[in-house]
Amino acid sequence: MLTGGGGEKVTFKLVAQYGDACNVLGDLETIKHKLAVLKEHCETVGRDYATIHCTTGTVCSIADSDEEALAYTPKHGSWLNMAEIEIAILQRNALSRRLESEEALCRQVSAVESERNAQLRGIVWQFTSRDARGILERLYPVKESSSG
Repeated sequence: MLTGGGGEKVTFKLVAQYGDACNVLGDLETIKHKLAVLKEHCETVGRDYATIHCTTGTVCSIADSDEEALAYTPKHGSWLNMAEIEIAILQRNALSRRLESEEALCRQVSAVESERNAQLRGIVWQFTSRDARGILERLYPVKESSSG
């Protein structure tokens, strides 16, 4: 089970108990902190932290100038959510069982890829910033306009 999330009390405890892998986001210091919290949960439940495959994602934009690179940097993590969704579909349909060879693995992944591409499915985002403000008011404050 691959778990993505940043909840230190619940999500990381579930990863320590049941997870095979987890994906953690944030800047370097945040990632270090969150992985230390996961390690503490592992110690609490008697799990070897090294048995959990931990991943993270970042964006690397290369351009002629810092300003140009920043212009191509995503403003939010939706692209990463889409990647995680597709990886989960691939895991469920192609990687959840042991295959007899690398060639068999390549055939299975290719078949899943072809099917997904033929379906032409997009992702419909239903969670809006308004929803987030309602649920996480303190993290998504409404900015006061400075008219005057």
